[in-house]
Amino acid sequence: HYRFAKIDLRGIHSCGVGYWFLAKGEKKLLIEFAGGFEDTTFRDATNDKYDAIFVPRVYLEQWLFGETTLSQDFISCPEVEDPSRYRWRSETNLTSPLSERLSLRLSLIHDYNSNPPVNTKKGDLRLMSSIVYAF
Repeated sequence: HYRFAKIDLRGIHSCGVGYWFLAKGEKKLLIEFAGGFEDTTFRDATNDKYDAIFVPRVYLEQWLFGETTLSQDFISCPEVEDPSRYRWRSETNLTSPLSERLSLRLSLIHDYNSNPPVNTKKGDLRLMSSIVYAF
């Protein structure tokens, strides 16, 4: 749900390929490319949307010290029919282990929409802290 944009449900259905260019050691780098569809259902009388999209993604992770890591995940969803209409999400995480299964994570998340609804900002920036449990 995204009340400001009057969105009841948005689903992205995609399939693609990816490759870990770096997967061992202190650095990790993943690049993916997919194609698919984005299905958006609105809360008001706006017609539902079903768009073909590209879904490129880049993930980079770097060990800083000990087991503490800094990661960057970037994903974009431009429309095939009109690439000037796109959304992207950038998530930067600093993760530090507290124990074997628990970690503390600080996240900076930036969501962007090139074509938001009227009276809605194009970007949304969040700073979050969380406890992560790995099993």
